Amino acid sequence: MTRQLKMVIVLWFIFVIPLQTVEARHKVLAIRGGEIHTLSTGILKDGIILIEGATIRAVGRQLAIPKGAKLIDATGMIVTPGIIDARTYYGLQRFGARTEFIQPASRVVDAFKQRENSRWLKGGVTAVYVTPPPTSLLGGFGAVVKLVGDTDKAVIKAEAGMNLSFGEAALQFPSRNSPTTRQGMLGQLRLEFVRAKEHMDQHKNEPGAAEEDIQLQAIGKVLRREVPLRAVAHMPDDIMSALRFADEFNLELVIDLGAGAHQVANYLARAEIPVVVGPSIMGLGSGGPLEMYAHTPENAGLLHKAGVKVAICTDMAYGRSVLLEGLIAKSHGLPENAALKAVTLDAAEILGVEDRLGSIEPGKDADLVIWKNHPLSTWGESQTVIVNGTVVFER
Repeated sequence: MTRQLKMVIVLWFIFVIPLQTVEARHKVLAIRGGEIHTLSTGILKDGIILIEGATIRAVGRQLAIPKGAKLIDATGMIVTPGIIDARTYYGLQRFGARTEFIQPASRVVDAFKQRENSRWLKGGVTAVYVTPPPTSLLGGFGAVVKLVGDTDKAVIKAEAGMNLSFGEAALQFPSRNSPTTRQGMLGQLRLEFVRAKEHMDQHKNEPGAAEEDIQLQAIGKVLRREVPLRAVAHMPDDIMSALRFADEFNLELVIDLGAGAHQVANYLARAEIPVVVGPSIMGLGSGGPLEMYAHTPENAGLLHKAGVKVAICTDMAYGRSVLLEGLIAKSHGLPENAALKAVTLDAAEILGVEDRLGSIEPGKDADLVIWKNHPLSTWGESQTVIVNGTVVFER
């Protein structure tokens, strides 16, 4: 063995191996103390959360913290899952009038761009649903994204819902050959779904066959219940039209915004249709759509009381946090734990990402927020925000 080779081996043991050991140790992050709101199994006081890499590995009281783990003391604090806003335009460029009335194959991920230093992220919002604009009758796929990482890594579900827009939102942008009445909208929608169903039937015995019509292929994912139909509907009769349409084609349905949803809450509960309740703060007296006449901040509370699963959204690209919407809903009848679930676990279930987000459980993504005071209070303040096991904000 040459002298130079011996020197290399010595230097390896002196510098490289200790560095690797320290690096391995710091892959484990431990949060100790505090009041852990798991959202799935209740509240754990003075508990411990162990995070390895980007994943929650263990949650409990009597857990051994590995030697060398990075430790965060949350004593006197509240720990929750990362907050989810169930309908936004986050990361999209400014949009104008649509190009097509029916465009189911379009995807928001193709226009998404991650924002830097989001105020939402610093306020505890770690993931959002990004929706296509409501100006098309059938507007394409929305996505679930995290508020960290580059565009490709931020997207965790590229096709989380197919946007359907009833009423004025789509009618106010007329284009050639588009209907001008609600009856006409439903007629055209039914025609597209019948065409897609016939197309599916023709290819059902040809697995892997190339489908020549990408639009029909996109609708086929909704018909197979691979993707829910997310219907923007405010008036009670528009909501009932959406329910009848979903029943006709056996679709998985989510009502978005739903200002008048509380007036048909029993029908929604019976059909097990969830509602992503739209923003409570809006100026109806200054040009708001007339179809939102039934709007009330009690909407979420009344829906929950009737047995409807509820999530809450801002329906915004930036601005106020969804926690403010949750606080308003709480102050108008939505129980505190239900309001917190509406921006965590229930939102994750409606978005179809409950296997990764929404609660503090082993195996889920390590997206967590440590709070001074309850997040759904006027004194709630995020102290530490963790996404994918990495601290991304400390106050």
